[in-house]
Amino acid sequence: MNILYLNWGYVYDQSIIRAFQEYDMSVEVLDLPMEYCFFNTRNTIEKEKSLFTNLINNKIGTTIDIVFSVNFSSLVSEICEKVKIPYASWIL
Repeated sequence: MNILYLNWGYVYDQSIIRAFQEYDMSVEVLDLPMEYCFFNTRNTIEKEKSLFTNLINNKIGTTIDIVFSVNFSSLVSEICEKVKIPYASWIL
């Protein structure tokens, strides 16, 4: 399984990534600024939303089976829904 891991910079990120890898999952990490975690479809200006959408879409266009993040992002969910790739998040 190929996972696109959206890394907002939480302390837990490296442990989660390592756990996925220990189960023989391929993890591609996309390091993002913490404020991107809080982008959503309501409070994000269109320019930021467009840049973030393009960044995610470029990564999803590869061989990604699922997108994962710590804490839910409605914008990521919307992007994944449009391209029909599952999105999972671990809520803290």
